[in-house]
Amino acid sequence: AGPIFSIGEIGGSWLMGNRRMPGAAGFGLWHQGGPLDYGDASDSSSEASAAGGYLIAQQRLIDFRYPFDNSGISAFVQMGWSPSRSNIYSTSVGGGLTVFAPMKSRPLDSYGIGLSWAQINDQGALGVMANPDELMVQVYGQIHLVSNLYLTPSVTVLPVPGVRGAQAPSTSALLQLVALF
Repeated sequence: AGPIFSIGEIGGSWLMGNRRMPGAAGFGLWHQGGPLDYGDASDSSSEASAAGGYLIAQQRLIDFRYPFDNSGISAFVQMGWSPSRSNIYSTSVGGGLTVFAPMKSRPLDSYGIGLSWAQINDQGALGVMANPDELMVQVYGQIHLVSNLYLTPSVTVLPVPGVRGAQAPSTSALLQLVALF
């Protein structure tokens, strides 16, 4: 038998205010069996296992056309932590906003923006190759085409890249065709 990944999560949900706007939160712990290698070819190391924890929460903030549809704005936050030497990141914090059905004529579209900061693990060879932290911003759209098909463009910018040798901020764009089932 090989390494096993285990995760446990506890959470709950609620409805807020007169409009009964949904929210939810969860806390989890995880464990990855090993051995897990880290470092590069000249300085390879390993640890017997890795572990960590996380917190996630989301809340509907605004309803556009209550009670007629699901349109509105939701916010989310997430945090993660791991003391393990083999993880690239030791701490991360992120959050963002999602707008659902901003136009009444397009009830299945959504758009969002997210921001994430991560502290790079400075143990072993990982710390030699990386800046102390990384900052990422992403915007996306999920545009309903027909039936269960969506066009999902996104742009991701790393104004503070985690790779130490980066000469400038990183920008990437992605266009996906998504089929939900």
